[in-house]
Amino acid sequence: MASGLEKAIEILKNENKKGEFIPMLILLSDGMPNVGLTDSYNKKVRGSPINDVLAMGEELAENKIYTIIIDFEKKHKHGRNINMELAFLSNGRYYDLEEIYNPDIAIDKILTYERNML
Repeated sequence: MASGLEKAIEILKNENKKGEFIPMLILLSDGMPNVGLTDSYNKKVRGSPINDVLAMGEELAENKIYTIIIDFEKKHKHGRNINMELAFLSNGRYYDLEEIYNPDIAIDKILTYERNML
């Protein structure tokens, strides 16, 4: 998860420089990072799966990348909601598919709503 976020940040920072579009990150995740980063340009990264993901969240906020986190985990078995923490740290928006009445159409509705917010 941290590796994917790191690559997304790299791509979206480059897109942001062009000034043509508002860069947007949409992450669909169960919120259970399982691999840390071993080689990163980010000084806050330490090789811990959770801490590295949260460090990427801070970087998303620093770079003002519009972030949407869609959580599809049924229940948070470990008492910690990493997706919600990531949304908070990135200044992003958090959606929990478990709380949505009809998840089959939820993502389309979320994206439509977010586009209208921009």
